[in-house]
Amino acid sequence: MFKSTAFSLTECVILPLFVYLMLYAGLPTSPVDVIVSALDGDDVDLSSEAWYQSVVEWANSNKAPVLCLDPPSETVGVVAKWSLAVALPLAYSDRCGQIYLCDVGLPARLYREAGLKTYESPFAHKFVIPLHLP
Repeated sequence: MFKSTAFSLTECVILPLFVYLMLYAGLPTSPVDVIVSALDGDDVDLSSEAWYQSVVEWANSNKAPVLCLDPPSETVGVVAKWSLAVALPLAYSDRCGQIYLCDVGLPARLYREAGLKTYESPFAHKFVIPLHLP
C-alpha cells in the first residue's frame, strides 16, 4: 500500500495502523472533544491519498477544535485552532491557527553546528511558549 522509502520508521508503523482502523472501524460519528492531527509533514505528501482526503474532510467539517502537531511550513490539509511547532518556528500558513513553540531539549551545540552561532533559547523555564498575539 505504501512505498517504504517514503516514510520514516514511525510513519511506517502508525500510518498503516491508522488506515487499517479507519477503513475497518470508520471515523467517529459521535461528537469528539478535540482532534489531534499529526498527518501533515514536510517530508511526505499524502494529499493524493483517498483515505487522507476523507480524514481531512471529516476533521474540517467537525465542530471539535484541532491541535496540529509539528505542522508543515507549507499548506496543511486540516484547519487547526492550535499548532505545536518543534524547536524552531517556521513561516506557517494561516490554516495552522495559533502557533506554540515546544522545547524538545535540543542542546545548544546542535544550533551552533547548524550555523546559529548566537542562538539563545527562548524557553527559560517553560516547555511551551506562544508565538501568537493573545
